[in-house]
Amino acid sequence: TYKNEKPKKGTGNPSYFPSKLGYVQKTEKDKVAEITPLGYFDGYGCTTNRSTNNHAELLAAKTVIQKATEIKPCSFLIRTDSEYVRRGIQEWSPTWARNNWMKQDGTPVNNSADWKNVLENLEFLRSIGTKFKVEWIKGHSDHLGNNLADKLATVGVMSSTSGENKICIDFSQAEGYWKADVAKHPFFSL
Repeated sequence: TYKNEKPKKGTGNPSYFPSKLGYVQKTEKDKVAEITPLGYFDGYGCTTNRSTNNHAELLAAKTVIQKATEIKPCSFLIRTDSEYVRRGIQEWSPTWARNNWMKQDGTPVNNSADWKNVLENLEFLRSIGTKFKVEWIKGHSDHLGNNLADKLATVGVMSSTSGENKICIDFSQAEGYWKADVAKHPFFSL
């Protein structure tokens, strides 16, 4: 979460600065406006059910969209390396809904209950004036947010293999976020 103004002091991260697009390398500072972070949401999920990678990516998007319905932001952006999530939200799901959750070949849409939840929550956000955008980014391309998401996904996988079934979302105030904190999970900060 952030305020749309330049911060009064540095962010504490030596290589990146916060922008509306997420954290951007400081070498790009002349191309993007800096913002003031208010807080950070870090999270991971795990399930004991056997799941595909696409389903895990969808559950992550579903969770963040649900969180957005609770905090009611003016706008929010999901960056994902999952074409399944991006195309599902932007292209496929409206057609699936019109076709009673059947694909063109007549088979049922996989994960339709989760997709219905995503569409319902996005419709709620639109109804209260929230602007929403989803962008695809290339995975494993040294993007700070994607690198952190991959680390959190690893936490989720490890938790699943130990028999856990949960969603964990932590909120941290911006001040001191980048500093070492032994009480914070090591994957939740640099």
